[in-house]
Amino acid sequence: MLKKWKCVMALVVASGLSWGAEPNPSSAQPGALTVVVTDAQGTPTAGAEVRVLGLPWAVATDDKGEAHFPALRPGRYVVQVQAATGAKASGSVQVQPGTEASLTLTLELATFHEEVTVSGARPEKLVETTKPVSALADENLTLVAKPSLGETLSALPGVRSSYYAPGASRPLVRGFGGDRVRVLANGLDLGDASDTSPDHGVALDPVDQERIEVLRGPAALLYGSGALGGVIDARGPGVPERAPGAVATGSFLTRLASNPWTRQGRLSLEGQLGSLLWQAGGSKMQAENYRWPSGAVANSFNNRDGANLGVAVLRDWGLAGVAFDQHETSYGSPVEEDVHVDLWRRRLEMRVVLTPKSGFLESLRASLAHVDYHHTEFEGPDPGTRVRNRLTDARVELAHTNVLGFQGVVGVEGRFRDLSVTGEETYLPRTTTDHTAAFFWEHRKLAAWELELGGRFDHHRHHPAGSLPSRSFSFESFAASLTWNASDTWKPYLAASVQGKAPNPEELYSSGPHAATGLFEVGDPTLRRERTKNLELGLVFNGSTFHLKANLFAARASNFLYQVLTREVEDDLPVARFTQKDGRFAGGELSAHFDLYHRDERHLELTLGADAVRATLSGGQNLPRIPPARYTASFVATWPRFRAAVGVQKVLEATRLAPGETPTPGYTLWDASLTTRFLSGNTIHVVGLRGENLTDAKALNHASFFKEKTPLPGRSVAAFYQLWF
Repeated sequence: MLKKWKCVMALVVASGLSWGAEPNPSSAQPGALTVVVTDAQGTPTAGAEVRVLGLPWAVATDDKGEAHFPALRPGRYVVQVQAATGAKASGSVQVQPGTEASLTLTLELATFHEEVTVSGARPEKLVETTKPVSALADENLTLVAKPSLGETLSALPGVRSSYYAPGASRPLVRGFGGDRVRVLANGLDLGDASDTSPDHGVALDPVDQERIEVLRGPAALLYGSGALGGVIDARGPGVPERAPGAVATGSFLTRLASNPWTRQGRLSLEGQLGSLLWQAGGSKMQAENYRWPSGAVANSFNNRDGANLGVAVLRDWGLAGVAFDQHETSYGSPVEEDVHVDLWRRRLEMRVVLTPKSGFLESLRASLAHVDYHHTEFEGPDPGTRVRNRLTDARVELAHTNVLGFQGVVGVEGRFRDLSVTGEETYLPRTTTDHTAAFFWEHRKLAAWELELGGRFDHHRHHPAGSLPSRSFSFESFAASLTWNASDTWKPYLAASVQGKAPNPEELYSSGPHAATGLFEVGDPTLRRERTKNLELGLVFNGSTFHLKANLFAARASNFLYQVLTREVEDDLPVARFTQKDGRFAGGELSAHFDLYHRDERHLELTLGADAVRATLSGGQNLPRIPPARYTASFVATWPRFRAAVGVQKVLEATRLAPGETPTPGYTLWDASLTTRFLSGNTIHVVGLRGENLTDAKALNHASFFKEKTPLPGRSVAAFYQLWF
């Protein structure tokens, strides 16, 4: 193990020496930056949010349209601006030692080109990065937000939904689910139990989030070697990272939907008192049973409440803060008409970000989240199974400047988890898990090439109660990517990784009936670690009016962990045993974007997309619940104060079946939306209308454990109103 790590570090050193270390400005005097924001007519724009990517806060422009960053280390920065009207702009600027740089950005209505990703080792424009990254933010997120995270993200490339119920729908990424898709809140583990069973809801409200990013492929190694599908990072209520320049400001959102009949509201407040930043908020949702074209789906209600509070100190040395939020949900299970789940989660988050103005250290970020989660599954009025999960996740990241020509991140992470299942379905003994990891992700430009190297060492230890044996797993994971900047328009990309996954407590220690899956589940304490070799090829083309992004991936898994039906029956349920076998995975994602018209504040765009994945075991047997191929198209028209969109999603018939599966018919879903913004004094009003499944098509989700009992909803119309003050 140590030999492998030494080899990787030797590769980094040798590469830096062979190409020659670039000049190190670590001892240079800090510089300054002034960002000037104007509208299309050149008028200064006050109150726009300016973010220098890589810094842990944002600054609002003053009456002159200026935002000041008085002390920055020399280097090149990416700057992103968003005005309250929804207009955006972005650009880059070089800050020189001891001087003040100036950057003027002209706002225009948001288009495909301005989205920027902030997760991962370094920020990049989504349209330019070759990595398979997707994001939802602003009105786009508000428009498509559903009661569950899985359904909210299900239209993004490579992302589908498990759809157990409206209140329990977890994202599937590239066909992977469970603990192979890690869900984060503000960069730290969310801490719920949604990765342990399909009937456990994701304990956050998508409407509360400002931005949700999906990171697929090797770059997800920063957040977990077992995240073979990817990482989802929800950026929402937490430690304040925005300096609004006012004592108090905020927004109010109310939303109504017809199917299911939904009433939802949220209040968000934030402010600044000198160097003290604060935020607070609360939300409430009530959703009744939904219907599909054949009638109502009984026991599919979903009710939710949430509250959050956070404070931080912003000084020239960085930022430090603490935040608390609480989430409560009650939702029904259409699979069992007399069963409902009451869920609550309390989360404490702390963060310190130091930004020294000299030296090789660019920033130090230390974060910690402590989560207390539990839910109770009621059978009628009587409590049945209880699940409790206590988790502490701590993470320290050091971002450094030029070291032998490389820039990147090194860090450590530690997680402690205490999971218990009690009551009627005690299919899993109480288990504590210790997980420690060290990681790095380095980047260097080599003429027309960009090289990225990553590595991670993980150690897991499971301690089950009773006589079952404890298990420990240690393994290394490595990733490398090479991007060729062939021209200003073409960027081919090649990535390879070797990743490991430790068996989780459910796979090792399950033994009992599990009504959520309709199975009697049996684990195997002798299971070995899983090892996956991944290869990915990407291509980005950026023309003046046409943009193409494609990613193809393939993986070979040794000792792949999965469930197999044994043809035995226990407690009137089929017996399913966790076992291992080699497997293969292949697929891809494609997005083609056409700028049809762009003049002043009028813009027309068309986006075409497709994604597919194939998953088989050695011998050719298909893995169960793998989503079929899908094609998408969307047309968006933007003009002053208005935005209209029409979209279609075509899902093919699922015919590649695992033993015991049945074919799932294909379906086509149409949607349309219209939003408008208008200003009234110092307030901004946003009104939106969205229709989904407009043709009221019958649709079953092949990835669902109970697709016939939980069909996808029929036609629905939703409206929202948001006030910024």
